[in-house]
Amino acid sequence: MATACGDAERPPEVAAVAEVPAQDAPVAAVMLLQGQVSIVSPDGTKAEAALGDMLTREHGVQTAAGSAVILHLNNNHLMRIDEEIELFVRDITLLNEPEIDLDAKTQLASLIEPEERSDLDGLDQAEELAGWHSRIAAGVTPSAGEEDPAEAPEPEPIQPNRPRSAGAKRSAPAKEPKPTDPGLQIIRGGAPRHPSDGDVGAPTMTAPEPSAPVTCDDLTALEPDAMMGRLTDAQFVCLESEYAQDRERKKVSLLLLANAWSSGDKRTWQKLMRRHLAEVDDTDANLHYKYALYFSKKGAKGSESCIRSADNALQRKTTWTGDVLTSRVYSLYTLRAECAQNLWEADVQAGSDASASKARTLDYALEWIAISGELGKDPDKAIKLCNELDGGDRCQAN
Repeated sequence: MATACGDAERPPEVAAVAEVPAQDAPVAAVMLLQGQVSIVSPDGTKAEAALGDMLTREHGVQTAAGSAVILHLNNNHLMRIDEEIELFVRDITLLNEPEIDLDAKTQLASLIEPEERSDLDGLDQAEELAGWHSRIAAGVTPSAGEEDPAEAPEPEPIQPNRPRSAGAKRSAPAKEPKPTDPGLQIIRGGAPRHPSDGDVGAPTMTAPEPSAPVTCDDLTALEPDAMMGRLTDAQFVCLESEYAQDRERKKVSLLLLANAWSSGDKRTWQKLMRRHLAEVDDTDANLHYKYALYFSKKGAKGSESCIRSADNALQRKTTWTGDVLTSRVYSLYTLRAECAQNLWEADVQAGSDASASKARTLDYALEWIAISGELGKDPDKAIKLCNELDGGDRCQAN
């Protein structure tokens, strides 16, 4: 075996230490899985992803339709990759961001909708797992449910009427991270893939053609394309960079929202909307109204979010006047009652105790009847729902 010059004089203990090439060092771990996700090794071998898989920059990730994966990066960022995406780990822009001091549970809250929680493999372990970040940095695969005793948080007493903190570290207050949504750092098409080398199971891609740098300094000039859903992937990435650097954040966020909606990319629109309301501006009644409409079309799965968004919009209804106020307030009372009805019917169908969901639906139906009278709207649908819920004499319109 060939050796490097000077190996004979090297002390044995030093010679025994093998340096890991940078491209072979793990930089991410598979934290959560939903559906069919594959990992492509640097040699092109494709395998089903598993919780705890360690990835280097040269690994590839593929998600099938209806699937998603959340990676824990070595800078402590969480990164969500949604359905029908193929990319190299090295193309994840979050790898270049500074390390953040923010626990996984807090980050996951911004990446996962309540209705998705039951479909994600490993969520409970991910929210409680301590010491994960240090293991990634060391290249050690964590085992599901394992906790590092040295880093385990002290139990926090639960007090009446006080919400338990969302996984924040007890030793010191968490530093505020740079506002950015890891779930939106996604390369959408055009990412280089491994050549197939004759392997049908491996991804077949070629490197993208080099292109001129894209700038997005003139946000006003981008408005027409955004309104028509025609922003390019390069413009999307550029705007995300502007957002991360807090440059005209509100305008950038609204451009991204308009583009996602007009292009029909509702999944990305939902993430952008959640981020906008959490990080940019939650005072816009129109956005909460649109969010309620969006969730109302998802059946029981989106009904809790529908009700919450409708309540948020109603709390900000002073934004509207005249016919717009009348129309939207009535629509919001309608949506809230109908979404509550979805949850009640789901409980009945599942054979669960439906008393609480039935009582809530009745309350919303009664409020729907009352607002119909105030606004001069037809109360028949609200009365019909009220009667289905055994509301009795209370179901009469005023």
